[in-house]
Amino acid sequence: MATALTRREALAALSAGVVAPAVLSSGSTEAAEPDIITVVVMDPLAAPLSCPCVKGYAQRDYDKLGKYLEARLGRPVAVHYSETLTNALQKKTGGKADLVIGKDSVVRSEAKRNKVEVSHLLCLSGKDGKTTQTGLVCVAGSDPALTVEGLKGYTVYFGEAAAEEKHGAALELFKDLGVSVPKKLVGQLIRGAG
Repeated sequence: MATALTRREALAALSAGVVAPAVLSSGSTEAAEPDIITVVVMDPLAAPLSCPCVKGYAQRDYDKLGKYLEARLGRPVAVHYSETLTNALQKKTGGKADLVIGKDSVVRSEAKRNKVEVSHLLCLSGKDGKTTQTGLVCVAGSDPALTVEGLKGYTVYFGEAAAEEKHGAALELFKDLGVSVPKKLVGQLIRGAG
């Protein structure tokens, strides 16, 4: 599935600031010809996967990273953008991925679905340099609910289950604050949280 990166190549990728869960094979690192290093980008902040509606936001350019890695590693690098690992493996890379860049929980979920073993290498960071996200619970401005506790009895929508940042963390917040959450969720919707 993946082309083994030598230790030197992995360290060069690290020094390039590659921020990604990585898919690396454990096969032989000796090759007669340098194989193409296949990079799958699932980062929603990558320019081809985002909306350019906010100037300077969500415009990460991983093609530049590909060129940088080629120069540093002396091996060709192919960068493929895809919202899902499944789509990338089936339609873009011929089933190959050496490096996968994206949200950790989404990459792990997709890798599991595709029976691909991944190893976490580095973390994506925001413009502030932090690797953590701040979540919001939103209600209409005129709504009387001012706290999460005030949402008892409301219909609540959570992010997709594959995105821990949007789903699991929100469920934990509700549980921590004593807002009961049904054990069985209907999709990403909770009717009458209470």
